[in-house]
Amino acid sequence: MIIVSLLVHCVIATTLMTGYSYALSAITRKQFREPELLNGLMNNWFHKSFPKNALAGWLIHYGVGFMFIVAYRFVFQQLEPTLLNYTWVGFVSGLIGAAVWFVTLNIHPAPPPTHRAGYYAQLVPAHIIFALGAFLTNYLVGMP
Repeated sequence: MIIVSLLVHCVIATTLMTGYSYALSAITRKQFREPELLNGLMNNWFHKSFPKNALAGWLIHYGVGFMFIVAYRFVFQQLEPTLLNYTWVGFVSGLIGAAVWFVTLNIHPAPPPTHRAGYYAQLVPAHIIFALGAFLTNYLVGMP
């Protein structure tokens, strides 16, 4: 049953975060759409042609979301699961996400185009939204 709860948390939190990234991309006309960037990374790494909306990028994106939810489960065994604590954990998650993307885009031989500074900066509020989605899901279905 715990795996189902983790998956529900993952789907809700990752979908909210992704919605934010897609909306911000539309408003700013910059490429902040994580699944599309992931497909772009794979195009150049594996020398295959993945369409920008290929399933692979979405599966990786939601897979990473699942790993964050599992990490949150351990974090919130130590911290009280309050709105403030989820916000702080989301902030830290955003910094971690930005660091991972920074390294990935800098070591990749031909990274997909994106406005890097803006992309890294938007990852912090995106992960806060992810964390708040996880917090909200706790009240809908309980802690995983």
